Amino acid sequence: MLAADWGVKWRGLAVNGQYFFRWLNNFRADGPIPISSTFDHGFETVVSQFVVPRKWELYGRTSFVFGQFGNSYEYAPGFKWYPVNNHGVWLVAEGLRIVKSPTTGVIGPYNSGFTGWSPMLQLMFNF
Repeated sequence: MLAADWGVKWRGLAVNGQYFFRWLNNFRADGPIPISSTFDHGFETVVSQFVVPRKWELYGRTSFVFGQFGNSYEYAPGFKWYPVNNHGVWLVAEGLRIVKSPTTGVIGPYNSGFTGWSPMLQLMFNF
């Protein structure tokens, strides 16, 4: 996997992104598999702005994955509230729209192939 990250911040406005390329091959399996390798690539972008400095942040994010098994994407508007001054605790609320999720995860609402809305409310702790 190869990825490139970038970001810029200015007066409470932040724009961040990542582009990745992933090649998978040399599979080991108990039986025959229909492919010998696969390649996918994609990106994510987040734009955020503090509307109350260090306390309330509005954001929008999106990501796309392009590969031989189809394309997928997501987008989400949301906000973050930082109740303590050191940003070690924050509350996140967003309306997440997923189209053909390429993955399954335990932290987020991702199941392979899922398409739909997933409103989320998370209390996060940074250790």
